[in-house]
Amino acid sequence: MRGMRFDNALRYLLRQFRLPGEAQKIARVLEAFSKRYMACNDGEQTFADGDACYIMAYSVIMLNTDAHNDGVKKKMTKEQFIRNNRGCNGGSDFAASFLEELYDSISQNEIKMDEGSDAVPSPSKEELQD
Repeated sequence: MRGMRFDNALRYLLRQFRLPGEAQKIARVLEAFSKRYMACNDGEQTFADGDACYIMAYSVIMLNTDAHNDGVKKKMTKEQFIRNNRGCNGGSDFAASFLEELYDSISQNEIKMDEGSDAVPSPSKEELQD
């Protein structure tokens, strides 16, 4: 995960298995992901702390469901996604450009939770270290 964009790291993880349906189990998976992502990207300034990374991971999963589930009739707009994440970065806002990129990436390219997806290239050994 070292040096991977946040959404690509999350895509890589979720290509390996399907998230469980229970919110508490999803939370544990995303908490482990967030800890690992933060450890591998220690110098990155995107996230104020591990909690902010976890909140964004959960937010991205929710956006993915909203954007790509046919049962959701009224889709979340980019402005709503940005508004929903205000103050979630250690009490501050995430950079607007980061949120806009995330929104565009997820809304245009669904996170597929199966091994058959080729949306993200496999990371190098260096990216997975630590």
